[in-house]
Amino acid sequence: MVGNRMDIRKRWETGVQSEIDFWRAVFVGERFPDYKAEMMGRLDPDSPLMSWIAEKLQVGVPIEETRVLDVGAGPVSCVGWQIGGKRPGITPVDALADRYREILDEFGLAPPVYTQRCDGEEIGRRFPPGSFDVVHIRNALDHCYDAIAVIRNMLAVLKPGGSLLIHGFTDEAEAGHYDGLHQWNVRADEGELVVWRPGVRHIVTREFADQLARTEIMQKDGDRWTMAALTRSHPDAVRGASHDAGHGGASNT
Repeated sequence: MVGNRMDIRKRWETGVQSEIDFWRAVFVGERFPDYKAEMMGRLDPDSPLMSWIAEKLQVGVPIEETRVLDVGAGPVSCVGWQIGGKRPGITPVDALADRYREILDEFGLAPPVYTQRCDGEEIGRRFPPGSFDVVHIRNALDHCYDAIAVIRNMLAVLKPGGSLLIHGFTDEAEAGHYDGLHQWNVRADEGELVVWRPGVRHIVTREFADQLARTEIMQKDGDRWTMAALTRSHPDAVRGASHDAGHGGASNT
């Protein structure tokens, strides 16, 4: 079941309509009432910046000049909109943004910032290198048709010293039998961030070691939720020895 990028994308495309149906059901209130309440809260322009992002803001950069990219943001970004009354620049993107906008318009809802149409695999073409202080992706890397390209692009548009924050359900595609959008798994394994699917396994923290100054890999809720904070190295910095850049990052299984 290795599959090339085109094969994986074709499988990914079969799940688009079910994803749209899911979100429409959320806003209708037919299912997941708690989730609808959460989405309504995301529409509040005064909702605070996610604490994990706030902790990773670069020292010395004014909040108003800080830029945050939210990848796979869905209909409304979950990252929040202000910290201490000051507003960083939030840029949410999603491959299905146009379809999500139709749902929001249907229900007369307007977020503080609309999600822009952009596949995670195309971020590097959409934004110049080093554009963002923080890049965030929540429960969406498993939804990509080329997860490693998405990680490569997210690091490319991140400023030196900035943080790439990845979190989501552990091995979600495996649990969902690789149905629809769920094509990749994310997990922590002995302090490394691993992205995999049957036949291929990427040790992300090794594969991109030459671009990383620091890595923090953790799990919560037992091992159900995987979290990774990857700090972009400065071009002239000497890479620390926490990960050996000589190790291969991808392997067939």
